[in-house]
Amino acid sequence: MPKTVWILGAGFSAPLGGPLLKDLFSKNFISMAKATFETSSWITSRESVLVQDIWNLNEPEPGKSGYWRDAEDFLDRLDTAARKPQSPTAALLRSLAASATGGDWQLVPALSGMARRLVAAQCWYFVLNVEHHVAERWQPYKYWASQLTKDDTIISFNYDRVLESVSENVHVLLPDEAWDQKRVLVLKLHGSVDWEISEEDGKVHRVDLKPAAVLETTSNLAIGTPGPKKQELTEGPFHPLWNQAKACLLAAERIVFLGFRFPPSDSIPRRQLLSAIGGNRDQQIQSVLIHTVLGDDVGSPDSRRLRHLLGAAMQPTERYPFNYSIMQHPFWCQDFLDLVWSAKLLDVRA
Repeated sequence: MPKTVWILGAGFSAPLGGPLLKDLFSKNFISMAKATFETSSWITSRESVLVQDIWNLNEPEPGKSGYWRDAEDFLDRLDTAARKPQSPTAALLRSLAASATGGDWQLVPALSGMARRLVAAQCWYFVLNVEHHVAERWQPYKYWASQLTKDDTIISFNYDRVLESVSENVHVLLPDEAWDQKRVLVLKLHGSVDWEISEEDGKVHRVDLKPAAVLETTSNLAIGTPGPKKQELTEGPFHPLWNQAKACLLAAERIVFLGFRFPPSDSIPRRQLLSAIGGNRDQQIQSVLIHTVLGDDVGSPDSRRLRHLLGAAMQPTERYPFNYSIMQHPFWCQDFLDLVWSAKLLDVRA
């Protein structure tokens, strides 16, 4: 069987209710997270309220830019302020904190960790609040997962536990763990909502607690939210996962992008994964089939950009004149998952 690598982004989980980057900290998602964890003290703590208040202050006047572009920029600024308290970013956040209702500028260093908890809560709630075995929207995911084999590898940039919920046949690998080759390998390159970094040994561990308890008791969630923290995790505890992901891409004969587009600000995945995908030229692989699934408009800016990025990475050379094909599917993820096996979509060439 051909080796297949599936690369999952936020668009993979969005049809199930997962947040896209633009949705993080929106009133709807925060409200749903609060309802899910209403008995947890941290969700109503001063730090939690202050993160939300500062986020809500970013309402620029007409014709003017705000303090940050989006949730990614906001998380980056909070993390920078926590690490560099003398920076202009930290000074801005202290000023905003002081002007927020009941705000306390002295809490600014603690806001980055609290923001990560809020992100994790938004990635937990939609998985918890549904019966996966009967919910209709989950059926394409369960069907897809049921057909995966040991020749499939999943690379995920999502923090949520969708994969663990749709199949017991997946092995979400920890950085220092050996792969159970009887199950499908899953590499979560940005971490997971049920991972923490131990203060004792600095290693990543899976937290075997109920979600509310994880968020209540875990002070060092191992999720790579935007900011210096993400690069620190990528180059540190998560490094073995990245190495394994690149090795899988080098050996892949089919690569499928499901709801992942290489976000413009995310330079590490773009550089490392495109290099590995292009590295197929150096292997004993004669051809590579690449499939992209980013929605029903293959002419959208995101879809066009992804195609050109992949085309640039895959350019054959005189030394390695191999064949490749980039097939853009005008589907949403759930459409593709419903049809991928029966219609043999993985064998379709552009």
